[in-house]
Amino acid sequence: LDQNGLLLCWYLYLQMINVILPPEFQFPRRSRQPAEDFYNALINYAYGMLYGICEGALRRAGLDPYIGFLHKEKDGNPVLVYDFIEAYRPWADQVCVYLCREGKVGPKDFRPVDKGIWLGSSGKTILIQKMMDFLDQTPKTTGRKNFTRKEQIFREAKELQLLIAGWDQSIV
Repeated sequence: LDQNGLLLCWYLYLQMINVILPPEFQFPRRSRQPAEDFYNALINYAYGMLYGICEGALRRAGLDPYIGFLHKEKDGNPVLVYDFIEAYRPWADQVCVYLCREGKVGPKDFRPVDKGIWLGSSGKTILIQKMMDFLDQTPKTTGRKNFTRKEQIFREAKELQLLIAGWDQSIV
């Protein structure tokens, strides 16, 4: 897919999430810093948690989180983390959609800020607990040893490091 195709897929993915959310959590577009609505405030915090876990996994695997493949290097940002997290965003989405649909979070768990909304203390407590529980679960797989989701992140960071270490420099 080209850049336009990827953007269209991302747009459609967000629209499908929006369709299954309760009305008070539906959102017109993706927004950050600060979020414009409850769902974006929730998912921003969940993605932030994943950024930390992914950066830790990459560092533990011996990779420099500031040298990426897909995202451009800019302003000292850990762009490899931005590349690496893409595979795990649906996990955060799954947790956040669950919290919204099951009524585990509500408007009381958010707080207004200048021109936006942030996740409040009670919302952070709920999200952090659910996200960590989710990452500590071991999904059922076939044909392989089962690992928790958090272990999967660390193992895949190591696999990336091994792939890079074995890269044939003569083809570049």
